[in-house]
Amino acid sequence: MTTQEIHFKLIHMLTEYDRKQELKPHHNRYAMGHYCTAVQAIEDDLGAGKGIRRAILSHLCGNLADKALKIVGEPKMTEQEKRGSLADYGY
Repeated sequence: MTTQEIHFKLIHMLTEYDRKQELKPHHNRYAMGHYCTAVQAIEDDLGAGKGIRRAILSHLCGNLADKALKIVGEPKMTEQEKRGSLADYGY
C-alpha cells in the first residue's frame, strides 16, 4: 500500500468518525484538524522509514488507533500496546 493510499484511507476513516461524533453533545469541533495533523505525522514517519504500525501507534490511540490499524491490514492493538508506552513494546 502506498503512502497516498494510506493517506486517503486514514482521512476517509477519520472523516466518517468525526461525522458520527458531531451528533454527540461533547463533540470537539476542532478534532478534525487534530486528526489531519496526526495523518501528516504518520506520513512523515513513513517517509522517515518507520513501519506503519509504529507510525499509527505514535500518533493515534484507543479506538482510532484500532480503526486505523484495521484499514491498513494490521491487527488491533495488543494488550501490552494498550497499557504501555511505545518504548515498552520495542518501538
